[in-house]
Amino acid sequence: MRLNSTSALAVITSLALCMLSCGEGEQPAGSAGTDQHATVDTVRLSVRDTLGVEFGDSNYVFASLMQVGHDVDGNILVLDLVKNSIELFSGIDLSHIASIGRSGPGPGEYELPLSFAALSQGGLAISDMMARNVVVYGPGYSYIDEMEGFGQSGPPSSLVGGADNTMIGNSMRITPGEGGMEGTLLIGAWNTSDPEPETIYREFPVDVSSEGGGIRVIAPNILIAVGPDGSVFIAESSDSVYLIEGFTREGESLVTISREWERVPKSEEEIEEGVLGLSVMMDGGGTTIDRPRIEDEDPYRPAIYSIGVDADQHIWVRVGSSEVPTFHVYNREGNLLFVAVLDELGRAAGRRARFVVDSGGMLGFDPDPEDYPKVYIVEELLLED
Repeated sequence: MRLNSTSALAVITSLALCMLSCGEGEQPAGSAGTDQHATVDTVRLSVRDTLGVEFGDSNYVFASLMQVGHDVDGNILVLDLVKNSIELFSGIDLSHIASIGRSGPGPGEYELPLSFAALSQGGLAISDMMARNVVVYGPGYSYIDEMEGFGQSGPPSSLVGGADNTMIGNSMRITPGEGGMEGTLLIGAWNTSDPEPETIYREFPVDVSSEGGGIRVIAPNILIAVGPDGSVFIAESSDSVYLIEGFTREGESLVTISREWERVPKSEEEIEEGVLGLSVMMDGGGTTIDRPRIEDEDPYRPAIYSIGVDADQHIWVRVGSSEVPTFHVYNREGNLLFVAVLDELGRAAGRRARFVVDSGGMLGFDPDPEDYPKVYIVEELLLED
């Protein structure tokens, strides 16, 4: 069985990026359309190869991986936050193909790219939170334009490529209300020429409060995945709720996948390890990015760490039941097909690793590795003995 190919000095922003962690031995079961106690096969994932080196060719030496994924041709895109670069590699032999754009404030350049969407007709849309725009490259990764006019909310973030050359992501909206400021996080689809979303899939309330003369915002962590047909899947990363909502590309309800979930406490080792933060500082000499470890204030693992959809429209849900990366895999009707486990990374690297499943296959990376940053190419699924 094979997975398809697969911040005068001031802190501008600080983002707590929870390290992926996931007790062991739990037998997952239950979803819409599935017996809550169904028994399914467990298969083992294997890392076929890795992309990245500690020393050598600078195209392969990474500093701080932020996002990876496949483009429409199955090539591998790698966003390196510290290098401020997006590199393109062959999905077949991992050879370096191109560097897309470059660091800077000019046309076709970016200052702080935090996410990208591989466009369905070829090309790339890059969300630049510092420049407050989206840089768009067309087929062949030729520069096309910069989308602006997003207002105080800034450009959509956490981008994923959608149908018809759209990008799916989230956008924060904060407006005055009767009792003070009110906030909403909307999940929507944008085309590459309009700063207003053409489709809104879901809206989530945001906690907004005044603090020390400023505004403090606490927003939910929303996970997004898109299927080959443009269907959109959304889940909130919660420590007590296991729920995935699927929508057609037009925004109609498609499927709801849920199961009972009891909170899973983090181990002492996980709590002591903390979470990885992001701080960006500006001075006359440019921008400095730091990834400090900060205190972990959440004692529980999230029920869902990530979601993805493969070329066969199977929905991959990484769950927080184990430190070993474990995935529930569902069909479009919400039936649990099998469970997949990747145990060869070891407990520490396994719980930190992030994974992306898209039409090109499965990729993973450790945002805070003990040795050096690399991308995992995950392709084999072997039936467990």
